[in-house]
Amino acid sequence: MSFRTSIIRYSLILSIPLLSLGLSVGCDSVEDDWAGGTGSFDSDSGWASGSDEGGPDSSSSDSSDDHSGGTDSGHGVSPGTGAGESLCAEARPISCGQTITSNTSDPNEGATSVFDHYDIAAGNYSAPEVVFSWTPTQNTAASFHLVAARPTEVNHDLFVLENGCETDDAIEFGMNGLEWEAHANTSYTLVVDGYYQDAGEFTVKLNCDAASFDAPAQDIECYDYVSSGNSSAPVQLADSGLPGAVVGGSGTLPTDWNSAVAFEGTPGRPADHEGIDYLHDDENVEIVDVFAALGGTVAYVQFGCPQSTLFGANRSQRECGAGWGNHVVIDHGNGAYTRYAHLDPIDVDVLVGDVVPQGQRIAGMGNSGRSDTRHLHFELGSSEAGFDPCAPAASFTTVHDPQLLF
Repeated sequence: MSFRTSIIRYSLILSIPLLSLGLSVGCDSVEDDWAGGTGSFDSDSGWASGSDEGGPDSSSSDSSDDHSGGTDSGHGVSPGTGAGESLCAEARPISCGQTITSNTSDPNEGATSVFDHYDIAAGNYSAPEVVFSWTPTQNTAASFHLVAARPTEVNHDLFVLENGCETDDAIEFGMNGLEWEAHANTSYTLVVDGYYQDAGEFTVKLNCDAASFDAPAQDIECYDYVSSGNSSAPVQLADSGLPGAVVGGSGTLPTDWNSAVAFEGTPGRPADHEGIDYLHDDENVEIVDVFAALGGTVAYVQFGCPQSTLFGANRSQRECGAGWGNHVVIDHGNGAYTRYAHLDPIDVDVLVGDVVPQGQRIAGMGNSGRSDTRHLHFELGSSEAGFDPCAPAASFTTVHDPQLLF
């Protein structure tokens, strides 16, 4: 086969008729206020001085956080009325790089029912919410997103409130994720709220990139290419050795796996298998992280490719992203690149221009594109022309055996 094929943007969001209700609440403080009951949440923090958390070798995680939960007995009102209640008083702290799992249906996890609506978005938000607080110490580009969102099962939406807890303090709204420019020493309230009575478990992550906050907008025309439509790219020529100045044994394994399919190709001819497939078919593991094998700068990001199932042959737009599905290409200098393919449709952490250190998490393993089960297709290649971040997916000039990196 002499070419591969790809797709337009896909959305998992349910279309639900929107209702609009009016409500206003007060704000006492942005501090933790937990009383009564017991509960816990999972966290993994590791960001400092403008970079996201470390990769597989990072020792900065903290899974021991434990907050007592329950409703605030001082509110004295029934859930959903908002009268006299403080959304801010229920906020738990979150930090850059931190991932937290919680549950909007569990008062012991901090679930309240204060806001019925937000001025920034139409809709009925009478379902309970869980609230987080964050005050950055420096200007930073920030993103707040649901990890492995399940909108067809539990329809959570996200809101950012700035310097207050009134409905008109909301500055950003997103269904599965949102981005904004956060200012130093400014109080932000981050809300996960169910749409129209939806409630249940969720996982969120706060990412920060201080370096990109003041970057001129004209420096990068496209931060990603979003399409769920088909496209094609030539099969890549195999080559021996390593590209550019890449040194053998210098790489970090890009993910965990249960089994692998090796690179296969004869130098000078189209490769039979252009990279290594790392398969992770344990259905008990919900999220499998993907890490940068080498440090570099993100050169290309493809979003928008759907997946019909996580385990089994993908039936949705198999040629999206030229068959690579959602994928990331990282430039390591001197013409050397790595590609991370078949990523989860809603779990990609990076954009074009991001500088990523070796071992940084960049995405979650998925089953998008031409894929038959959850796996990471990992390529090591060279490119003479580079990558156009505003165009459909492109091939490397040559591909090399990634196993030489390890």
